[in-house]
Amino acid sequence: MTFPNGSMFSTFLLSAALLFGLSSTGFAQPPSEVDCSGVDYCAAVGELLAKATKIRGLPSPEQIRCRTVSGEQYREITQKLSLQTNSASDLRSEGQLFEMLGVVPLGYDYPGCMLHGSTDSSSALYDRSSKTIVFRSDASLASSLAIHELTHLLQDFNFDIAAHEKLEVSTDARLALAAVREGDAILTEILAMHTDESILHPECGVLEGAGYVASCKPSALLSRILLFPYEQGLSFAELVHQRGGFTAVDRIFKHPPRTSKEILYPSEFFRGELKVATPIVLSQNLLPPGYTVVYRDILGEFFLRELLKEFIDANVARKAAKGWVADTITLSRSADGSLLSWAIQVESDADIAELTEGFRMYVKKRFGITIDPRVSRWESTKLGVTVSLRRTPSSQGVTFKIGTVPEPQFDSV
Repeated sequence: MTFPNGSMFSTFLLSAALLFGLSSTGFAQPPSEVDCSGVDYCAAVGELLAKATKIRGLPSPEQIRCRTVSGEQYREITQKLSLQTNSASDLRSEGQLFEMLGVVPLGYDYPGCMLHGSTDSSSALYDRSSKTIVFRSDASLASSLAIHELTHLLQDFNFDIAAHEKLEVSTDARLALAAVREGDAILTEILAMHTDESILHPECGVLEGAGYVASCKPSALLSRILLFPYEQGLSFAELVHQRGGFTAVDRIFKHPPRTSKEILYPSEFFRGELKVATPIVLSQNLLPPGYTVVYRDILGEFFLRELLKEFIDANVARKAAKGWVADTITLSRSADGSLLSWAIQVESDADIAELTEGFRMYVKKRFGITIDPRVSRWESTKLGVTVSLRRTPSSQGVTFKIGTVPEPQFDSV
């Protein structure tokens, strides 16, 4: 788990680590009766870094910054870092967008849960902004987990991670780039476990799965999205490693994937067969009168596939999303209501048909609204929600909209 600089999605990924007990982090039971206030994991960091360097085959800095802090201080650090990289308004907008799509249930406190939803914190992190490894003293620590975090330090020292951050312009790009970094770190961690399964200071508490505030329990869909960098990232890293060891992994860091599609289909990515287009631009002029865009993003193929899969048959969802080339989603507001607009470009007319069918089934399941499959443009209002769908074969795309009452005018798409 790393903390990137200035990225709203960093809280998204941090929450994955904090809420789900990923392999990159360990979670402790309530503090043991043993007084561990004097524990200093930094004393072992040199030896652990040497192990990470040997496995990963990368040079390490001569000196590293390291802190061992109390559990309370550690939680304060994670929350402070989260708040530094996110605005409350952006988190509220993202939460509303997720509610409208069905990623989270109505009334879910998305901003609060993303920032404060876990009942405990991880046992180690690498803070890239200060180039510091931070450990908490009141929990035992697996050597392999420490090596995971030290792998992030090696990535930062050897590759231009700051250049990656400049590419992190959307949810889709952040998922892809996080998958590269986390997949590499997890693979290194797994290899470390083959030779070192030691636990540092086991008397300080056994590492277990993460907890979360009851009201913040994530939906299955949100869980899958949060876990993408770790699960899909590991699969991607393993395939790259099989092709040429860590030398091949190093090359990926120099020219990383920028979309989740490239992580999902690594073989096609390496052969240069994947078509990815320039993001679609949704003009402010196409909005109904009085509406202003407050949030804009690119969600990507993985998000699209998993959203549909939550409501319809998985095979239909995969086919619907497979032709993805580009997308742009916006959330707009007026004095009267909100409007979600999602324009998706696909490769062919056949892909338009697949995607339209997927959305037709999604709308039926989610809103109880039936779309006539024979029409190319459709609109309906039910239970205070207006849904619009338009197929545009000339531009090989589909535009999908959800609006709240009072009904926005969808004449301009």
